[in-house]
Amino acid sequence: MEIGGAGLAAQAIELGLVEELRMLRCPIIVGGGTPLLAPVADAVPLQLVEARMFGSEVIYERYRRVRDVSGRHTPTGTFTRSAGACRKRIPCGPVSTSSGDQ
Repeated sequence: MEIGGAGLAAQAIELGLVEELRMLRCPIIVGGGTPLLAPVADAVPLQLVEARMFGSEVIYERYRRVRDVSGRHTPTGTFTRSAGACRKRIPCGPVSTSSGDQ
């Protein structure tokens, strides 16, 4: 299912209804406009599971919401950040650099 709109997407994420987040990024700096997502109340832990580069500019990223040991989604508000946690490198496999992918 696709969810459109920053506010609706943020609400679905906070309610635990989103299992994956897929994004296409382009190297363009914009000084204003609508943000990708509205702010969420608590941190939502995600794991990068796929990354691809199309041509020399467009990057596709696919993230999966982190689950606890029982297989349930980790509820928002229980994720705590330790010093350096956001800088941790997690291997996600090779990144395709060939142009013209799909």
